[in-house]
Amino acid sequence: MCAARWHGEPLVFDPTFFFHLIHFVQVVTKIIKHAREAPSTTAHGLLLGLDLDGTLEISNSFPLPHHIGDEADKNAKSIGVFL
Repeated sequence: MCAARWHGEPLVFDPTFFFHLIHFVQVVTKIIKHAREAPSTTAHGLLLGLDLDGTLEISNSFPLPHHIGDEADKNAKSIGVFL
């Protein structure tokens, strides 16, 4: 998608371009934020979007909480008992 399209005439601006651009930046920012805050090297989440004529348009992203292992969970509970 392009902000201005050349049709052999003066440039015609697509007003929806900026809406899509801002929306795209928000989704990418949320994904980067979740990846940086993940306690391990992997981050898990969901992408929400539509398949329009073979193009996947992502409209939102949702982080999934990091699940600690059973052993780490037991250790955390036992430490909490002594505090």
